[in-house]
Amino acid sequence: MEYSFDIKVAEKYGVDEAIMIKNFQYWIMKNKASGKHFYDGRTWTYNSTKAFIDLFPFWKEYQIRRVLESLKKQGIIIIGNYNKNAYDRTLWYAFANEESLKSICENTQMENTENSNQNEKNSKPIPDNKPNILTDNKTNDVPAPQDADAVRLTQLFYDEIVRNRNPKVWLTNPPDLTKWRPHIEKMHTIDGLSYSDIEKVIRWVTKHEFWSNNILSAETLRRQTREKDFLGQAEKKANIPNVDDAQKRLEELNARYG
Repeated sequence: MEYSFDIKVAEKYGVDEAIMIKNFQYWIMKNKASGKHFYDGRTWTYNSTKAFIDLFPFWKEYQIRRVLESLKKQGIIIIGNYNKNAYDRTLWYAFANEESLKSICENTQMENTENSNQNEKNSKPIPDNKPNILTDNKTNDVPAPQDADAVRLTQLFYDEIVRNRNPKVWLTNPPDLTKWRPHIEKMHTIDGLSYSDIEKVIRWVTKHEFWSNNILSAETLRRQTREKDFLGQAEKKANIPNVDDAQKRLEELNARYG
């Protein structure tokens, strides 16, 4: 198998980064041409850590993670999660600015060969249970990127609900977490909450006697956090509303938002 990269890209971002960019460039442009994997205004491709190791046997796992982290920090790629299975930890990748990168790589000829790229037709997202430097800032010294925080907190919210309440309906019909993530992101980008505060709210809500039974989606969580005094109660923890007060507040919300 032969590998190549664009010299201009290597000079700007690094040789390892240029090799990975070439891989992303091929698959993202191919998906864009095919009208596949278009989410939130971008065209994406996906791969698990294991698949990357198989694709780039000259790199160790920590080297792959370093290259991906470098591309993220340099503003080349963004990280997402559009898996249909809630338990699937495969990450998705898109260029932060497709047009900008296209101009940098305009003299690069894409290698249209299955031998130098992963075979997407046969490659399906697979679980990656190892701690991921891009999504788990508790087990690594490198802080998780902002996009990955939303992915991590979405998964945390789901896991905490399952651990504390384990809704039976989810066993056969699990929620689509790709629809949860935008609400978590909006809590940060629009409502002004830090990801640390969002995590505190999630952990408090999922353990609360009343709210753990009534806040079972990110949409409902965001709606409730925008209510007056709710965040103050979550922050203090000791000032937990009784069930009657909480039930009244929930009825008011349902009447307001339908």
